[in-house]
Amino acid sequence: MKVPTAGVDVATGAQLAAARAALKQGRTSSALQMFNELQATYPRDSRILMGRALAMQRLGQGDEALVAYEQVLDNDPKNLEALTNMLGLLKQSNPDLAISKLTELRETYPYNAEITAQLGVAMAAKGDFEPALKYLDMADAIKPGSAYVLYNRGVLLDKMGRSREAADIYRQIVRLAADGDIDASLPIETIKRRLAVMK
Repeated sequence: MKVPTAGVDVATGAQLAAARAALKQGRTSSALQMFNELQATYPRDSRILMGRALAMQRLGQGDEALVAYEQVLDNDPKNLEALTNMLGLLKQSNPDLAISKLTELRETYPYNAEITAQLGVAMAAKGDFEPALKYLDMADAIKPGSAYVLYNRGVLLDKMGRSREAADIYRQIVRLAADGDIDASLPIETIKRRLAVMK
């Protein structure tokens, strides 16, 4: 007899683990297919819904990802990761609203690195580079070594003309990638090409 794990049987738990591993390894299309198959059986499981949303976001399916994050939040209204990622997507279509909502969230959760980083990225997208860098530095202080924060700090410093500092961060990211300590969704080859030009 199978022992259910949090509403999902053992075989499905293994499928969920495989889908998450595929997402982490950068096999995003395969991950999305696995999450879609799992959702057909478990349409309200927050972990499956969240995995689908992340995969869609990484594949550039912004509108579909927004709908998927809404499904996560319908099921789990306090899911900070879904809310933060949703606002991160929203910053492309409505940056002022995203900044306003992220600022509110940050007041409620001042020690959440993801919210702080997203606020910095949203400000950078609007061209507010100095406050953007301040928030990315704060996110780095809250959660040192986050590849997402490092990457966005590097890009921002690069845009600000601070190429020596940007190159140092890019080299750190490449070292982390060589050690396998980095999310496969970061554009490592693009970073390497930029570094080659910066030398």
